[in-house]
Amino acid sequence: MTAPALTSAFDPRVRVREALRELIAEDPQGWYKPSYFVLRNRLLDRTGSDARPYAELLLEAARRGWRERLPRTMLEPPRWHATVAPFQLHWSAERFLQPEMARWALESWAYALKVIDASQLTIAPPPREPMAAVAARLNAGAARVATSTAPSVGFAPSAGPPAQARADSRLVPTRREPKDWGVCGWR
Repeated sequence: MTAPALTSAFDPRVRVREALRELIAEDPQGWYKPSYFVLRNRLLDRTGSDARPYAELLLEAARRGWRERLPRTMLEPPRWHATVAPFQLHWSAERFLQPEMARWALESWAYALKVIDASQLTIAPPPREPMAAVAARLNAGAARVATSTAPSVGFAPSAGPPAQARADSRLVPTRREPKDWGVCGWR
């Protein structure tokens, strides 16, 4: 199951996973000190507060002992799947967590700790092209669509609004004065 590059480039799960990997790479021995809550805050500093549910999910996986179950060396795909499947199934059943989200958290830890490589990521794989390239491609596509549809819909950027677009004065509501103020005595 591979997501398209366009989707994964904007996926917050990709940002959180990459931030976790960077934090661990910066300090391989003390990245989790003084606590996991500090790690969560460091992740949020890099990814933004909208990523908090993902950071909390990573912390929960660590508290459940996932990090201790991982070996210190790279795992080949069959061994990786045999390692992750029981933990993922138990966690998602016990916590009523979507299996895809449990898998993402487990893969993120394994990727950050260099137990698996990018080719083994199945949930929110990293983008195949840099973000700047994706943005340039999207902007070019939008400009192409705007110029190709402009003549067909009669779009003239320098012209004012067409005469037919003016409001008819009969349709504009007017304030009506009451004929009699009744009991309040105002006349």
